[in-house]
Amino acid sequence: MIEVRLLGQFEVLLDGEPVELTARPAQSLFAYLVLNPVAHRRERLAGLLWPDSSEANARRNLRQALWQIRRALGEPADTVLVVDEITLAFNSHHEHAVDTERIAAPVTEEPNADELMATVALYTGELLPGFYDEWVLLERERLQAQFERKFTLLLEQLVTEQRWADVLQWGERWIALGYTPEPAYRALMQAHAGLGDMVSMADVYRRCGEALDRELGVEPSPQTHALYEQLRSGAGLAAPTPVRPAHVAENDGPLHNLPVQLTSFIGRKTELAEIHRLLTPDAETHAGADVRLLTLTGPGGTGKTRLALKAAAQLLAGFPDGIWLVELAMIADPTLVPQTVAALLGVREEPSYPLTRALIAHLRTKTLLLIFDDCEHLIDSIAQLVETLLRA
Repeated sequence: MIEVRLLGQFEVLLDGEPVELTARPAQSLFAYLVLNPVAHRRERLAGLLWPDSSEANARRNLRQALWQIRRALGEPADTVLVVDEITLAFNSHHEHAVDTERIAAPVTEEPNADELMATVALYTGELLPGFYDEWVLLERERLQAQFERKFTLLLEQLVTEQRWADVLQWGERWIALGYTPEPAYRALMQAHAGLGDMVSMADVYRRCGEALDRELGVEPSPQTHALYEQLRSGAGLAAPTPVRPAHVAENDGPLHNLPVQLTSFIGRKTELAEIHRLLTPDAETHAGADVRLLTLTGPGGTGKTRLALKAAAQLLAGFPDGIWLVELAMIADPTLVPQTVAALLGVREEPSYPLTRALIAHLRTKTLLLIFDDCEHLIDSIAQLVETLLRA
């Protein structure tokens, strides 16, 4: 049994005993193989992990790192790794436990709050702290986004069940990790209001505003402000829902639910310019661009989501009805894709009116952009919905 812990640390245990793998390049190689358990060509790994070295030096570094891994693992290395002259791989059939797997896994059934607690508790810090390889930065951001989705889902479940003590505990726990998660602040506001403590509710809103201003230089989102006003007015607890057009209609800024990016976006100018050219509507008439469907493809971890979000942020002014991110990583049932889009846009399903037709009617008069993310496992359902919407 091999245990690999990559969140907040780098630690490998083999049958409960620590594996002494101290060289940073060897750690990076082993972590990459564990997180991507398929066969990788040696030349690709060398170029990925040592991009600034010559091909000969990169291949030499790869051999050295592999030797260090095999020496640290000892005899079990022959079953933990699958090695030949062309490729390297982590043997996913070997009994193993990796702390990132539950964070990255989609929610496959009706979410259970206690199971979600056990999952988010595994996130003890960012992926491989102190590592600055490009692949690590991309994977770190992806895992953090999945962690935040699960934590948001957990807090929504706890609020729905009115488990106020748990909301207070887990909301503060998320904030204590060093982020400025608005879903946590919103849940805390609802918990204090549910307990009748309106002074603490207002204090949480103040803390949220101060944290966002200090860390990101922004104000609370329209959704957070609307919840605060609703709770302050005594209108009761608001159901935890995504940001929708109806929630931000009175805001003077562009409509969107794009997440705040915590790190700078560098490069990709050519791709950004081409996306902008293809998707920019007419500035005067707001007539749509000729391209109505644009797909970004590439291997996992190459920054497709980050590129899409950066491009979307630049395109906000051209879509008066908003740019909406449809996150599908935690949707396992293909039949829920239309419902997910409808919920995001505030479109209600009527008994005598199919949901797809309601979506068509809603979108027909809109100039907006939908971004479908993490949809590979739902590709057939996505393709069917997109084709239906574009044909209408």
